[in-house]
Amino acid sequence: TATSAVLLVLLVGRLFALRRKKIGTGAEAMIGMTGEAIDDFAIEGRIWLLGESWSARCAGRVRKGEKVKVMAKDGLCLTVEKLKEDN
Repeated sequence: TATSAVLLVLLVGRLFALRRKKIGTGAEAMIGMTGEAIDDFAIEGRIWLLGESWSARCAGRVRKGEKVKVMAKDGLCLTVEKLKEDN
């Protein structure tokens, strides 16, 4: 019975923690995520994110395979910036 009580307390604690966790949905959930350029592009192109191809805009040139970070979402187009490489 003591074991059951401990398990119940742990389970209830976990359930409360899950209820407090903020659920990310829609555009705000994509902000900060990392995608990958499908092709070379300058200004506008396509990236791969969450298993889907997305239209994207970037201030600079992006090469195929480069990682980009989502900064904003406007309709079906993502504004991205290239990730800085760690040297």
